[in-house]
Amino acid sequence: MKIKTLIIILFIISYSCNRPATNNFVLSGTIDGDAPEIIYLTYGNKEDSCKVINKSFKFKGSVASPTRAQFNIYPANTQDYPLYIENSSMTVKIKVDKKPYNGIDVNFIKLENVTGSKTAEIQKNYLKFYANYNSNKEDNPKLYSKIRTIIKNNPKNVFSGDLLSDIANEEFFNRKKLLSLYSILDTSKQSKTSLETITKKLFPETHVQIGDKMIDFILPNKDNILVQTKNYRNSYLFIDFWASWCAPCRKQSPELLKTYKIYKTKGFEILGVSIDQNKEQWLKAIEKDQLTWQNVIDTYGVDSNILNAYDATTSIPVNYLINKEGIVIKNNITTTELKEFLKNEFKSD
Repeated sequence: MKIKTLIIILFIISYSCNRPATNNFVLSGTIDGDAPEIIYLTYGNKEDSCKVINKSFKFKGSVASPTRAQFNIYPANTQDYPLYIENSSMTVKIKVDKKPYNGIDVNFIKLENVTGSKTAEIQKNYLKFYANYNSNKEDNPKLYSKIRTIIKNNPKNVFSGDLLSDIANEEFFNRKKLLSLYSILDTSKQSKTSLETITKKLFPETHVQIGDKMIDFILPNKDNILVQTKNYRNSYLFIDFWASWCAPCRKQSPELLKTYKIYKTKGFEILGVSIDQNKEQWLKAIEKDQLTWQNVIDTYGVDSNILNAYDATTSIPVNYLINKEGIVIKNNITTTELKEFLKNEFKSD
């Protein structure tokens, strides 16, 4: 009897040690192309880092539910589509192409293969469908049907909410269709960023709109001195929401600098608002890009009332042009459009 008991105990111990953990994840990855010394992984409100050895890396952590994630390689990068992390053993293969752009080394990250999670399989299936759909944009009902099937079968999965968020601004996706899909989504399980985008389309009055009086805010600059937007009255104010890791954000910096130099003495100001979680990288980007205007930072991410009010939690760059009375007159304009506006406004000077 004692021998049998010992065998049973040993079996239980062995099973427990070899059973995959259900409360954490292990993400093993390989890199094809320009491998950095360090790669960062941002998920939720966390940013983790890992040394790259022989073009391989491994992250370990825990998530409460499937979570959208992105790799970051400094000083700047862009990623073709999101990675979803689950508490499982996952593998990912990425390709990195480093290319100089406007004096900045931009790392173009492509997710070539992801295995080991249910969400990755759902995403892979959709991307395969969308690649075929993209060649036949006329078949809108087919896309709607596909998205409805995904959400109906996976109402709690964060990918369903992110998918609806990403597609919400398609022209054919009217409010009626969006509401029908939103009604079958378990919103209690979705990311705050995706819900912000969807509700903005359904209820646009929840965000600052053109014609509204701006919502004033106070944030610290690089010297930890508080900057107040109300002090910019009597000037045209261009508020630029950006981040050090956002390649499109930094791409526009050279043209913004040229414009700022021309009009800064004529009643034009720029306020850069960073959503960086890593302050050190933010400071390096300011120095690297020679951003001479005032820069502040908001590290609260999706929990920030400021970023939510200005719809800067879901995607960047985002910008707003405020007139001398504090009224929003334009948003999400290009540097060319900004330059043309200022040229007309100050043509008599």
